Amino acid sequence: MLRTSVILVDGMFRESFHAVSFLQAQTLAAEHYEVLWVEYFDRVRPELTAAAAQRDNCRVITLGQKAPYHASTCFNAGISAASGELVVIVDGDLCFDANFLESLVTEHERNDRLACYVQRYNEPPRGDTGSPCLDRLKDVARLNEPYNSGACLSVRKRWLCHINGFDEHPLWASGYHRNDLDVYTRLVAAGLDVLWHPRLRVYHPWHPGTEGVPKQHARHRLVARYRAEQHQTRPFVGLDRADRREPEPELQARLFAQERLWKEEAEGREAGDESGERIQQSE
Repeated sequence: MLRTSVILVDGMFRESFHAVSFLQAQTLAAEHYEVLWVEYFDRVRPELTAAAAQRDNCRVITLGQKAPYHASTCFNAGISAASGELVVIVDGDLCFDANFLESLVTEHERNDRLACYVQRYNEPPRGDTGSPCLDRLKDVARLNEPYNSGACLSVRKRWLCHINGFDEHPLWASGYHRNDLDVYTRLVAAGLDVLWHPRLRVYHPWHPGTEGVPKQHARHRLVARYRAEQHQTRPFVGLDRADRREPEPELQARLFAQERLWKEEAEGREAGDESGERIQQSE
């Protein structure tokens, strides 16, 4: 049985820790997996401490970093600390069935070059943020994005080390990250066998801020597209601190052009608003 490490990350913004409870209720025997909650800053809420204390295989890691929050730093810390041969990275506020980990382990025991993704189904907006009910989520949650975003990746630790982990360059420093898209791009470039699991799902309860920030997402898609074109497998700054670089001139030019386009669009909207105000005043 593959020993498994489950990594969840936080930047003192989680309001609920139900994902830990779902992980503690798995059919996979507790001795075969560990749960690592990685906090970017230096404090955790008492609710998390209490939830983690329910099982010996769950531990909290605090990094004591300064703002801005950078999820990639948390992911890389979790990868470094992981004792499992298989690493499962899930969003910190997801819900899933009790056989979730056992099903993933079964897939990876068949193929040691596998990168397995699970699609995320999102709950529609609602008025309260009470404790999530899995049965209700299965009824109402919908697949808003066909690609992986804040969902689940499972892959052997050695492959994450092979691509030098997540990218900690400032391009990805935000709470609305798409560094999972970047990792997907580089795992494909490394020649891994990618599976979008046909049966497993993860469910995301609605909370304020779920919608994300489109500009940052667009920027990350631009970088991922460039890396796919270049068949790049390594990040700018990753697990191996000695292997670091800055974005190539061509990529910098593309990013600059995108930023200029956004600026022009914003100025155009402002000009339109001012024109509309003048018309209203003249009337």
